[in-house]
Amino acid sequence: MLLAGGVRLARLDEPERIYFDEVYYVGDAQEYLRQGVEEVRPAHPPVGKWLIAAGIAVAGDDSFGWRVAPALAGTLTVLATYLLGLRLLRRRWAAGLAALFVALDGLAFTMSRIGMLDVFVGLFVAAGALLLLVDRDEPGRHWRLLAGVSFGLALGTKWSAAIALALALAVVVVRDRSLRRVLVPLVVVPAVVYVLGYSGWYVSYESTEEAVEQCEAGRCGTSPGDRVAGLVDEHRELVDFHRNLEPRHPYRSPAWRWPLLQRPVLTYYERCPRSDGEACVVGEGMRARIVTLGNPVLWWGFALATPFLAWLALRRRDGTAAIVLTFAVGQWAPWLLTKPGYLFYMVPVVPFMALGAAYALQRVPRPRPRRVVAGAACALTIAAFAFWYPVWSGVETTKPFQDDRMWFDSWR
Repeated sequence: MLLAGGVRLARLDEPERIYFDEVYYVGDAQEYLRQGVEEVRPAHPPVGKWLIAAGIAVAGDDSFGWRVAPALAGTLTVLATYLLGLRLLRRRWAAGLAALFVALDGLAFTMSRIGMLDVFVGLFVAAGALLLLVDRDEPGRHWRLLAGVSFGLALGTKWSAAIALALALAVVVVRDRSLRRVLVPLVVVPAVVYVLGYSGWYVSYESTEEAVEQCEAGRCGTSPGDRVAGLVDEHRELVDFHRNLEPRHPYRSPAWRWPLLQRPVLTYYERCPRSDGEACVVGEGMRARIVTLGNPVLWWGFALATPFLAWLALRRRDGTAAIVLTFAVGQWAPWLLTKPGYLFYMVPVVPFMALGAAYALQRVPRPRPRRVVAGAACALTIAAFAFWYPVWSGVETTKPFQDDRMWFDSWR
């Protein structure tokens, strides 16, 4: 936790300006604090933006305040991974190794240091899975209801969390062999939490773009029925927005390229001299960039371990391998059926990749080779973090220094 929090909070205020998609989510969060709702129709539900707003309210409306909530969420995801590891792997060293993988993963790290939403989805999905495991081990204590709350918060942040919720439903139904016992905690509760996430929108309905448009058309009603109808229209607009979203962004890529890190996303880039003639932000002849590139030790290691984990799950009926693959592969595979997206959609997958890699190392047959391989994985993870840290955190360096870290043309 200290390691994860330390690297995420250090230099969190750099760059000292809004960059990449912060322009949307930080702007929405600022409007939440001013009037309780966005000025224009949003691209995603409110929960994650309210969390960014909470960070601004506590820490100030500056670059640190915009990012402190994501940084804390990313740090808590490391804790959730460790606790998941204790429940799944049953070994402290393996749980700790999985947590280290997440703490020092480049995708988890970069998305913890930007005012965006994906890191919150990752935290809530990991927490929901953890609570379901606690319910498995200690049934009858309302853990399943709390899991429903967590998945509802994930869904209230981004609709993509519906994939994880569907997987959780499937896991519990298969485990319990009953649909009735999951209906309230994993269907009704997430739906209620999702609707409650729109409380600010409902209360501040008069300031919404929907209400303004209705009023301009001569229908200025603000009754409960009007507000509900407006919320339905809002969701219709959300559906249309995502259906028509432009798939040609230069850093979009098909999902089959994500697991091997074939197309990371450049979220920040500065150089001097600038091609537009504006004043330089970095020194003469220097560069600064932030690339959402996962730690290759974890990502490529998990890719190598996946066939072994699949064999354990399918041939040996290994429950741990089955759960890990369900949430790792299961959260990625549906994106294969959609138009191109972004590598950072994989943020909720990272904890389960880490657990899978740690479990594969745990299954090395003899203690001595197991210690050697696990120690090597730990050392390589730390070394890789140090190597790529400058291009994960926007450190000002020379062009050759950065080019040495961009191993493939698709990383540039």
